Amino acid sequence: MHTSQHDYPTREIAGISVINTPIVQAAEAFALEHSSYAIYKHVMRSWLYGVLMLDTNKTLGQGVDVEVHAVATLLHDLGWDMAEDSTIVSTDKRFEVDGAFAAREFIHQHKDGKAWDGRKIQLVWDAIALHTERSIAYFKEVDVQVVSKGISMDFSGPAYGVPEEKYASVAEAYPKNDLKDEVNQTIIWLCALKPQTTYDTWMQPFGERYVEDYNYSSSSKMASSHRQQLLRRLFPGDQFATQQRMLNDARIPGTCRWFLEDERFQNWLYGDGDPVLWLHGPSGSGKSLLSSSLVDHILKNNTEVQNVAVGAYYFGRRDVQHNAADYNLAFRSIARQIVAQLPPTSTALQSIPKEADPDEGDVYCSFKFINRVNCEYDRMIIVLDGVDPTNEDGIRALNRVLFSDHHNHPSVRLLMTARSIPTAASIRPLPSSVFEARASRGDLALYYCGAIDESPVDPTYLEESHTKLFDYKKLFDMSDGLFLPILPHWFTNIGSQPNQVLLDLVESWSEEPNTNVPNAFCKTIVDQIKVNENAEMILCVLYHLVQIDELGYSFSLPMAYEALDTWGIGHKNGEEHSNAKILESCAGLVYLDPKTQTLRLRSPLLMQYLRLNVFGDEYHTRHVAVLMRYLSQDSFSPGACNSSEDLKNRFQAHPYLWYAARNLSPSLARNISVPESFNEDFPKLAATQGQIESYLQAAEAWPYLDEETYEECEESEGRWRCFTRGYTSIHLAAHLGVRETTIQMLFDRGVDLEARTANGQTALHIAAEIEDDSNTLRRLLQCGSDVAIVDHDSRTPLSHAIVYGNLTSVELLLEHGADIGAVDEEDLLECLREKPEIAQFLVGIGVEMPADEED
Repeated sequence: MHTSQHDYPTREIAGISVINTPIVQAAEAFALEHSSYAIYKHVMRSWLYGVLMLDTNKTLGQGVDVEVHAVATLLHDLGWDMAEDSTIVSTDKRFEVDGAFAAREFIHQHKDGKAWDGRKIQLVWDAIALHTERSIAYFKEVDVQVVSKGISMDFSGPAYGVPEEKYASVAEAYPKNDLKDEVNQTIIWLCALKPQTTYDTWMQPFGERYVEDYNYSSSSKMASSHRQQLLRRLFPGDQFATQQRMLNDARIPGTCRWFLEDERFQNWLYGDGDPVLWLHGPSGSGKSLLSSSLVDHILKNNTEVQNVAVGAYYFGRRDVQHNAADYNLAFRSIARQIVAQLPPTSTALQSIPKEADPDEGDVYCSFKFINRVNCEYDRMIIVLDGVDPTNEDGIRALNRVLFSDHHNHPSVRLLMTARSIPTAASIRPLPSSVFEARASRGDLALYYCGAIDESPVDPTYLEESHTKLFDYKKLFDMSDGLFLPILPHWFTNIGSQPNQVLLDLVESWSEEPNTNVPNAFCKTIVDQIKVNENAEMILCVLYHLVQIDELGYSFSLPMAYEALDTWGIGHKNGEEHSNAKILESCAGLVYLDPKTQTLRLRSPLLMQYLRLNVFGDEYHTRHVAVLMRYLSQDSFSPGACNSSEDLKNRFQAHPYLWYAARNLSPSLARNISVPESFNEDFPKLAATQGQIESYLQAAEAWPYLDEETYEECEESEGRWRCFTRGYTSIHLAAHLGVRETTIQMLFDRGVDLEARTANGQTALHIAAEIEDDSNTLRRLLQCGSDVAIVDHDSRTPLSHAIVYGNLTSVELLLEHGADIGAVDEEDLLECLREKPEIAQFLVGIGVEMPADEED
């Protein structure tokens, strides 16, 4: 039984009436997300040619399900997704099969697709899997035939009764000027990436002509293996792909176009405009969405006008850029991204020797390496999102790296985003354009409309006396160019039965200058969370997202699951929580990366509000108590793992472990009330050396989010063995910077203050490195710790304090008899570079500081 187009909503494209159901709209958006623009135009043309064929032959049209035809045709080239982190492209299946499986998963995930019967889904799978095998497809069901024939017309011209003038109108709406080059490059890419899937097919001639040493088993050749080895060396464990994927998911289709189409932006990107574009705007104005839209636009369209490469880095809230060195990680990531964009046939890629070492650690070397492959591109775009505009020295230093020889690198363009306008001194003398980022009215409309869900309403509410139109204009005005945090249920039936909470927010707004609209929305959201039956679960997840943001890492769904278990939080009805329930409870507040299971808070405005107004000492104190109990559990008592593989398995079994270990010391360093249970919990954590070393290993190891990035990091540096062995309870107390009463308790119990670790350090050496507190060191000195003792590197506690500690600790050590003469010149030099306030103090008491030749 097939359904004609007349039973579905329609729209008009290029003068052709086509089906316009939600799943077809979603399929088009999904195709655009996973295709270059050239391939997106190809699938649109193929769809329209098929529709014209059905319109011409009414009998045929009655036998085809137009929704099946639309979805299958729009998604038929998903197997050509060339993204480095693609979740669609396999290593061992033909691209047609990859596309068929991806389309089936898309249907299963779509709310309307869940209602499709198995027959419709199988027709889509068959149509995609067989679309290039016409000797088979043309003898299958008519749905499968039409998909294949519509696709073939994009290459061979009008046929099957399609009028030439209508065929031409489609080509005018979606020009095919770039089809040949894009298809050829994609086939060559497939032949290099997984030749065994192209051998003995119509693609084999491409591999034989354009791929070096092409044969059935050549997938390990330079086109893939050398590139992958190079990428891993450039920046192991790079998180760009995950960040970009999450921003792409967060960005509502249709938004950000005003920015990409702006004449100033176009002149900067493709013309002769200023090489630096500075995008500024307050939190919530969508700066990262604009940055990510630029990256996505270039990656999908870099053959339309010019051959453009792009590399982006999204700085965290805590990242600072005092000097050029603070951009080191950013440019290692950017170098990796740009190399990943090189085509398989790249001469620049082939010219890089396998033994080349791109990782020399600094921004100068990374940019030099980028320029090594710059010849492959007409223009190179560098995006730095979330820079600190107050650090003028850092911005000027970066500009010197990128543009000191601007005449030799005229193709480089730099986009920087920040919350405020840069000072003239920071960007002088380089020509720069300043651009304000504020969400357009159109983007705000799409943002709010994205949450609208019209469902059946109470019939009595539809009486005229009860109906009240929602004031959208006022909502847009009070938004003032910001994406205000919202809850999806506020917009359910907004056209006929507006949510009273949202109505109150909008109606209570006045244009008084002191009105804080974002705070009002955030407060209302928090108030609604608190009355939710799963309030404790939701707030626990949000608390961890705020905490992880402070550390600059990512939080995953498996971590959230174990966190809730560790915090003793379940459902109100007593059921065990599940990943699905976590996501359902946090709907509208977070979004999820399906590949890595990473969670992210949707609204930076809500993030800031939660940090400043909701999660105070009560949460922090409970957090410390939970971390202590978690790290003290018996499963960690056997001690540190004996290999990288064993530690990986431990992290997979306990995804909360690395976070708990890394966060314990920073959490204790906060000026909070230490939990009452601390003196009871600390001895459990310090009960055995195995328990201590299990904690230390996890704290020093690479964060574990997914197996691929973790193994890349371990390959570059095996951090599973980076912790210091030989800690005792007093070392652990110093390491954690515990309160003075704990030090006194251990001393009263007879602990050996001069116990040595494997590298010869005492607790005083460790306490001397605490950067923001001196109380632990003070109490150790009061208990009689030796200030003159040296470790295996012949360094005293004072040597550690002047490089890693704080001025108060240095003064305390000197007051207790520490000898500044025992500090070697190298430590004094490092003090001069890293701790200028301590260096100034030492000069004041007569210490002669060495000259810094690097300055």
